[in-house]
Amino acid sequence: MERSSIDYGEVEILVLVLEKKTGLVLLNEKEVREVAERLGFRVLGTVGLLIGAKQEELYYLKWYTRCYET
Repeated sequence: MERSSIDYGEVEILVLVLEKKTGLVLLNEKEVREVAERLGFRVLGTVGLLIGAKQEELYYLKWYTRCYET
């Protein structure tokens, strides 16, 4: 049986997400992401977070431009 390489801090994050029932967790390590997905959480990594932030910025910029066009 292979031992897990998930460290204490990552376990604490998973426990916190379980307690708070947030449903979304930001993780980068593949093994931890797989565990979180098996627990039913939506998982987002740093790259996904940056892409989402960029999309929101573009959405906001388009909205702002439409609102303030003269």
